[in-house]
Amino acid sequence: QFQDRSSALMRSFNTALRFESIETIAWTLKHTVTLKELNLASRRIKAEGVRVIVEALKSNTMLEVLNLKFNDIGKEGARMIGELLRANIALKKLNLRENNIRNEGIKAVFEALRYNETLEKNAAGDESMDIISEVLRTNRALTSLRLPQNVLKGENTQKLGEALKVNTRLKCFSYYSSIIGYKSCLLYTSDAADDMQCVDLGGR
Repeated sequence: QFQDRSSALMRSFNTALRFESIETIAWTLKHTVTLKELNLASRRIKAEGVRVIVEALKSNTMLEVLNLKFNDIGKEGARMIGELLRANIALKKLNLRENNIRNEGIKAVFEALRYNETLEKNAAGDESMDIISEVLRTNRALTSLRLPQNVLKGENTQKLGEALKVNTRLKCFSYYSSIIGYKSCLLYTSDAADDMQCVDLGGR
């Protein structure tokens, strides 16, 4: 009955979750061996909720997809996600869009990706191009990266493009709604285009 209640909570959409409801979901994550995907988009769980979910996922070896977009988790929540990425060996897809994680939070997440060899997809707004570029050069698992609503121009465009030239794993790259020079994009990413399966320049 407890697990049935948790399943109903996770199926509800666009509903703010009370803390006790988040604890119920965390209990399920600790005890289930079948759950592969968890969608908590727009549930307003914030950093307090993320802490509970992260603790449960540190020992979870089954969940592969985690969607936390539109939750206002802030930089503290992002720091906890970084801790999760260092400890969890099952998670493959993570969505952190529109969470106000700022530069400090972004750095925490992408620093963790230096050590994570399972995450295939990450969607997050980003301004820390030095760390992003280094991850693209060294991470052997990431295959999809989305950087929506960012300002990528000048030196940052060059850093990103140079990293994409040496990355042989990334198959889908999207910078939707980013402000980026079209000529710069062609100049710095053309060498990587042969291996890329998905490039989204929407809203440039």
